[in-house]
Amino acid sequence: MLKTTSTEIIDALGELNIPPNRVVVVHSSLLKFGLIEGGAQGIYNCISRALGPDATIAMPAFTFSFGISRVWDAKSTPSEMGALTEYFRKNIATARSIHPFHSICAVGPRADEITSGLCASSFGEQSAFQMLYDHDALNLSIGTEFIGGATFLHIGEEQVGVPYRFMKPFPGEVRDFNGQIVDTTFEMYCREITETHEYDNVWEGCWEDLNRKNLFATTQFKGAMLALSNIQQTLETFKGFLKADPYYCAKMIQK
Repeated sequence: MLKTTSTEIIDALGELNIPPNRVVVVHSSLLKFGLIEGGAQGIYNCISRALGPDATIAMPAFTFSFGISRVWDAKSTPSEMGALTEYFRKNIATARSIHPFHSICAVGPRADEITSGLCASSFGEQSAFQMLYDHDALNLSIGTEFIGGATFLHIGEEQVGVPYRFMKPFPGEVRDFNGQIVDTTFEMYCREITETHEYDNVWEGCWEDLNRKNLFATTQFKGAMLALSNIQQTLETFKGFLKADPYYCAKMIQK
């Protein structure tokens, strides 16, 4: 079985030259790394060491099953984004943003600031992702593909108002850390799906365009990609693409 040591992970992260002690949101997919020394705790320790002692570390704790269950609890609902994010939620994070689809957990000096806002939509004003933007956060993806590691780009789709998405409300029972029901109907900016057609995102060209502008530092590690980007810089460039062509990263699929 493939094994990955802590030293290998630290060395790979070091190749990205990550600025220390910043706000960093970490996306991860660890399957290609096999058996990791120390498990989830081991890789978290490597990330924490690479980012610096005063970094604020955030991870997605998304729960798309809310679309069916319509029940979500900030204190107890698990993350559906992999073993590392659930370990982080249960054992490390001190704060979690309130959104039943796109919550994030965080620890560090800015954890409360980036998670304490309340927004009905996942990526609107006062959302956790807008707070990441406002705090000039970095986006670090470990082992994910581009689409799995750059969720913040959806901020651009929502802000520009792309024509292939619409805001859909999802009434349900959402509770905060104190067990109190949150009096908000949460929404998601959903892709258009009809009986005759639907829209899907196409990210390959976007990835190439953003790379041509040197917006990502990348390295390959055991057949997987590690990538680092500045959320503000990358998002503003992406929004420019969308303003020039609202269908820049979408295609229609006929049924």
